[in-house]
Amino acid sequence: MTAPGEPRGPIVRIQVGKAGEIWIDGARTTLEALRPRLAELRARDGVVWYHRAAAGAEPPPEAMAVIQLVIEHRLPISMSLRPDFSDVVRADGSVAPRRGPNTLS
Repeated sequence: MTAPGEPRGPIVRIQVGKAGEIWIDGARTTLEALRPRLAELRARDGVVWYHRAAAGAEPPPEAMAVIQLVIEHRLPISMSLRPDFSDVVRADGSVAPRRGPNTLS
C-alpha cells in the first residue's frame, strides 16, 4: 500500500542537459530508446520525474521531444528544478521540497 501522494508504480527520472543530452535514471539515452521505456512505464502505472538543465533558458528541441513522448504515453509527470529531484514544482508554479523515500538527496 502506498502513502497518500506517493506514486503507485515505478518512478523514472529523466534529465535533459543544456545541449539536449538525455538521461534516464542516470544512464545516457536517445529519444528512440526512450519510447519503449515510457511504454513499459505506462503499462506499470509509473510516473516520470523530469529535470531540465538551465530551466530559465530556451529549451533544446530534445527537451520538447521528451515532454511530447511523456504526453503521448499519457504518463503523470513531476517537474523538478534540482538535478537530484529534491524539489517539486507545484501546479501553481511554487516550488517545495520533495518528501518521501524516492528522493535522491
